[in-house]
Parts: sequence; C-alpha cells; structure tokens
Amino acid sequence: MTFLTPWRPDTVLCIILFAAALTTKSWAVAQDVYAYRERTGDEQQIDYTWSLEQRNELFIISSIQPKKQFQTVCTADGATLSWTVQKSNGERMTARREGNTVHLFGTMDGSTIDQKITIDARPWFQPLSFSLRSMATGIQTEQNFWIIRPDNFELVTLKADKKDCQQSVIEDKMDDICEVEIKKSGWLGAFWHASYWFRKSDGLFVEYRGVHGLPGTSETIIELIQESRKK
Repeated sequence: MTFLTPWRPDTVLCIILFAAALTTKSWAVAQDVYAYRERTGDEQQIDYTWSLEQRNELFIISSIQPKKQFQTVCTADGATLSWTVQKSNGERMTARREGNTVHLFGTMDGSTIDQKITIDARPWFQPLSFSLRSMATGIQTEQNFWIIRPDNFELVTLKADKKDCQQSVIEDKMDDICEVEIKKSGWLGAFWHASYWFRKSDGLFVEYRGVHGLPGTSETIIELIQESRKK
C-alpha cells in the first residue's frame, strides 16, 4: 500500500493554526507535527494534527481535531501516565494513573465525573498511535493492556499482536511498515479486531483500519497525509 494520500493544504493549515492557538495557551507546542485524515465510508472525514515532544524521560503526545484536543503523557515504552480530553466548549476530562488505580475526573457532555477505577498491573496504553510503536520497532510480539474508550470513558482490556512487516512507499521512499493488530481480550477477540501500521525505522504511525460499530458499519481508516518535522 502507498501512504501519504492527497491533501488540501488550506484544511491542514487551519488545523495546525487551531492547534497552535490552543497549545500556546495551555500546553507546550510539540517538536514534531504530523497531519492525518480519518474517514469512515464516504461521508465522515476529519483532518487533524498529531504532535510529539520528548521531555527528559517522558513523551508528550497531542492530537488536535477541529472541535477537541487530546494530550497524553507516556513513558518511552508506551505506558500512559495521564490523558486529557478538552473540547472547544471548555469541557475537560482527565485520567491519571496512580498505581493500580486510574483517577478519572472532569466535565463532559454536561456531567461532572470524579471516580477512581481499580485496574491491575497491566500497562495502560493511550494513544495507541504512540503506545504500540515499541512493539512495531522492537522484538516483543504480544501485549495485554488497558485502554480508555474515548466515546464513553470506559476502561477495557485489549490484546496487541505484532504481525508481518512489508515494504511500502512513503514520500517516494521505500520503507518497512509493520502491522500491530489489536483485539478484545479472551473469546471476544474473535468478534472484533483492528490494525495499526508503523514505520519500522522510527516508529511513526502511518495508518489505521478498523470497524467502529455493528456488522455492516463502514470501515474507519486513518492515514498519514503530511509529514513535517520542526527541529
């Protein structure tokens, strides 16, 4: 498959400017900024930016969509320490790991939430566009982990399996692209799965494919559409 599909410069530029306005006010601007396009069938399409900044031993991942933004703090192996969702209307939800507890607090959809959820020693991964990259570039072949569903903030467990790597073209260059498949834990894994693809040389997330709904729902595809690094 070939990545970096055609994109509209005006659309991506607007999102980048929106991201700069938000991050300058509350969060640090990251060093590496990429543009992605998410589409489901022929009707829904969202362009957004994804940025990465390293601060000592930690990594700050920011994802900026037209009406909301996400910021996550992770360790180098992908384990998540905190995750924040902020909407353009001012609503904000934060999750923080405290040992084997995730503290979820804030306001979303008009409701105030403040709860602590007990989990086990398995890592919490969020976002998978960063947290799974170490599997794509390393020797680990499988991993069970926790993740928070962004639609309802429910903590669930998933399993990741490293699949084959194949050569694909990115910006007119041939690169090894490695697939990591995710599925539900246990017997439920037979009913749903999705895949992330990463560039092996640096772990850059380049594509996602999965179905978010009942059988018959159109596949959701996320693709890298612009690679632009700020030194």
